[in-house]
Amino acid sequence: MTSAAPIVSPPSVAVASLRDAASHNSLREAIPTFTLTHFLAAVGRSLLAGLPAQVWIEATVVAVKASAHGHQLELVESDGTGGAPTAQLRVFLANEVRRGIVQASGAAFDPALLVGLTTCLRVEPTFSPRWHLQARVLGLSAATHQSIERLRVDQLRQTLQREALFDRQRSLATPPDLTRLCVIHPTGAAGYADVAAELDRWQSAGLLILRHYQAPFEGERAAAGLIAALMMAADTVEGGRPDLIMIVRGGGASAGLQSLNNESLVRAVCRCPVPIVSGVGHAIDRTLLDEVAWRACDT
Repeated sequence: MTSAAPIVSPPSVAVASLRDAASHNSLREAIPTFTLTHFLAAVGRSLLAGLPAQVWIEATVVAVKASAHGHQLELVESDGTGGAPTAQLRVFLANEVRRGIVQASGAAFDPALLVGLTTCLRVEPTFSPRWHLQARVLGLSAATHQSIERLRVDQLRQTLQREALFDRQRSLATPPDLTRLCVIHPTGAAGYADVAAELDRWQSAGLLILRHYQAPFEGERAAAGLIAALMMAADTVEGGRPDLIMIVRGGGASAGLQSLNNESLVRAVCRCPVPIVSGVGHAIDRTLLDEVAWRACDT
């Protein structure tokens, strides 16, 4: 029995195969090779090189997830048809940035209030091979601050109404006489000088006993300072409990009124057994403190 003859490629086929192999090797050498990590890192560098160091992003926040170091916000943009989002991005709000926002605004800031809001965030674009394109939040626009504050105040107002605290001050009886008066005011407020001058004349004439309590109206410590002053004012004046407490700021920038929407302060005003008159801003500068006080006056 004879063995089969080996199959031999025609010379032209063998030459073509060698040529293809050489071409493939040459192509492999001409095109750089990356690991996946190095490839994505290179993509990130190229991407970030084409972007400013900081940008403002307008988008809707659809989810907020808290972590030990901050909050992750899920941003989306849609075309308005109700379909799938046309763009999505995750951004990170670090705890230290949130504390800076609170310190700068003088008002509490719960990132969960951002859910459902169309916001404008100042961010620093970032990229990592694992998480791809993301961004770090550096700040909020003034309009976003205002939206958050309106939402927070609305929620607090509804809570106070459910707890039957919202109208408690207004249910207090009108003082039959005004002989003991306490006034809470900021240090060196120019607008308060006119009020003080008139009240001092009444006291000099023996018409009333007047006590002044100074407290900060702006900044992180404003609410705590105002509550402490309110507790002292509501305690005792010569002859017994005061007939009336006035909280007077005497005008100023509207941005400085945010502390007067503080929940702890507003609750303290609601529970105070002494009628409180607020005079903390102009007619357009309505605060929650004005809403719950026994009476509110424009400055």
